[in-house]
Amino acid sequence: MWWTSGCGRCAGRGGDRLLRVCVGRGYVNDPERTRAAYCADPHRPGERLYRTGDFGRWSAGGKLEFGGRRDAQLKIRGFRIEIGEIEDGLLRAPGVRDGAVVTAGSGEDRHLVGFFSGSADAEQVRDVLEVLLPSYLVPTRLVRLERLP
Repeated sequence: MWWTSGCGRCAGRGGDRLLRVCVGRGYVNDPERTRAAYCADPHRPGERLYRTGDFGRWSAGGKLEFGGRRDAQLKIRGFRIEIGEIEDGLLRAPGVRDGAVVTAGSGEDRHLVGFFSGSADAEQVRDVLEVLLPSYLVPTRLVRLERLP
């Protein structure tokens, strides 16, 4: 594992996390996403590195410090979640004008809350989301607001 400022350019103590690839060949039927996520390993010709989306650094004491993610991906109850995917689902529900999803709680109580504005009610929105998304992506709570801040 390396922290780099980009593929092949070692950042020394901080930057993006790259892992030697051993999990897959890329994204199925999505060469653009594959190109964005994988790069050539400058130390092993013919091998690739995977951009994890994590960033961090090595501390002065030699410990790894996690700095966060470069995207809106998070983990809840063991599932990797892209908030944008849920927000897209909200916006596809008839009668929804705006939508946003946040996390609430912590630890095992961490859950998703969806906020939306428009003429739809929470039950209508939930029905649409349950068709469009896997169950773990459907927010536990859906809150209708006159308008989103």
